[in-house]
Amino acid sequence: MQLPKYLRFTKDQMENSHPWLAILDISVDLGTTPKTYLPLYVVNNTENISFGTPPQEYTAYAFSIAMPSQSSEGELGKTSLIVYDVGKTLRTYIEDLDGAHGSTVRLRIINTEYLANDEYSTGLHDYDDLTFEFDLIDVTIVNESITIGLGAPNLMRQSFPPGRYVANHCEWYGRFKGIECKYTGAATCNGTKASCAVLGNSANFGGFPGLDESGSRIA
Repeated sequence: MQLPKYLRFTKDQMENSHPWLAILDISVDLGTTPKTYLPLYVVNNTENISFGTPPQEYTAYAFSIAMPSQSSEGELGKTSLIVYDVGKTLRTYIEDLDGAHGSTVRLRIINTEYLANDEYSTGLHDYDDLTFEFDLIDVTIVNESITIGLGAPNLMRQSFPPGRYVANHCEWYGRFKGIECKYTGAATCNGTKASCAVLGNSANFGGFPGLDESGSRIA
């Protein structure tokens, strides 16, 4: 792991009063065209926390992660997210959306001593080696327990080339109202810089307006 020095120091301490927590950024596919997502932010904790700069509130939720096991034939099973949905909040979304297929889950392991990272003038990228991306594969609901099968992102749905930079078109257009976009209003968006400005969401515009519009470059 290429963790920053301050996180490696925290990880290697025998005793630490600041626990490590698992947080989830869930983008629930609402099944619309163009695609829109409902962002959910939860933390496996007894109380809510704020993480990141600017701070994002994560709601306390009981869940656990079951890592894949290897079969006798050498095949790896899927990762499972087990959610204890006492209030049936997540269950409602899943049932209304017929399984919410197409949704994505980002798992990040963080330390409560460094929730904002302001002291070190660093950002969320410091946790890159403790961040894992998954696609939702299947869902099983038994009473108040929800088991969500997670898999690696489908390569057939990945953009190619991966490093495509466009001046006035938003990279988050396909994930409108998702975690990166952060827009929560009722209006729609056509993915342009002008549309983003009308919505008052220019700070989260996913394009690269500093580029020359007359050409293209693949990185």
